[in-house]
Amino acid sequence: MSTASVGEHADTSTFPPHPSLRLAFDGTDVAPLAIGVTTMPHGVRLAVVGEVDLATAPQLRSAVADAVAAGSRVIDLDLEQVSFIDSTGLAGLLQAREAAAPLAVVTVVEASRNVRRLLDLTGLATVLGVAIDAPRRR
Repeated sequence: MSTASVGEHADTSTFPPHPSLRLAFDGTDVAPLAIGVTTMPHGVRLAVVGEVDLATAPQLRSAVADAVAAGSRVIDLDLEQVSFIDSTGLAGLLQAREAAAPLAVVTVVEASRNVRRLLDLTGLATVLGVAIDAPRRR
């Protein structure tokens, strides 16, 4: 099993020079989304840390696309460390799943309490094939 980190997928020339900060659309500093990649025999696990919103959803979609381009046919999303997700983040999850669908299966295998609640309330837990109660794939 190997672990790597998916880099920023956006042009960082407009962001502050400090590597742990980026500008939100209103000009305030916010922590970037971090996505850890763990390669497993069946595919990859993407561990997402931070907030998935208008500013970061493209990064998540890009990470899923990168995994598919690298040949992964099963992509497990671990959203346990996602502290916030908005409607744009939910749309990003759906878009990533749809874009990968011809070649890969994207499944949410872990989610924080807040994310799971939102997935359940919106009915997306069923649509996204949430498999949180299933045993972890190794």
